Amino acid sequence: MTGGISSADYESAHAAFMECMAQHGVQEPWKKAANGVYYPQAYDTTKVSFTTAQLYAARDACEPENDDIERLYQIQQSNPTLLADPLHAGVTCLRSVGLVDASYTAEQLKKDLDAANAGTGALPFSPFDPSATGCLNIAGYYFVQGP
Repeated sequence: MTGGISSADYESAHAAFMECMAQHGVQEPWKKAANGVYYPQAYDTTKVSFTTAQLYAARDACEPENDDIERLYQIQQSNPTLLADPLHAGVTCLRSVGLVDASYTAEQLKKDLDAANAGTGALPFSPFDPSATGCLNIAGYYFVQGP
């Protein structure tokens, strides 16, 4: 048995989520990655017309409708072979979008992520690139760019 979420169904669910958020007074920037998945982008919290409390309330109201489709579509697009090791899946994804070469390993990604998080090193790609964002999410990491 096979199945999946079509890009049309995903787009429809994401549009409904964005409409719901807007109805709650929240308009966050999102960017579509090369794999077709939308990811929230960093923004200057001092330049928005909503509070953090409004944001959380809007997400509480809007995410239940979209969350399952969002997560399943992200897995479908970013880890289609359902690799169990998140770091291996992340590296496979990074390779597939051309951000690292075939010699880059899960061990190297872990080392680079640890160094980047400690402020003692950097990743060989921008973690804020929408394609990288999806791959890093699969690996269990989420980077937020400051204002």
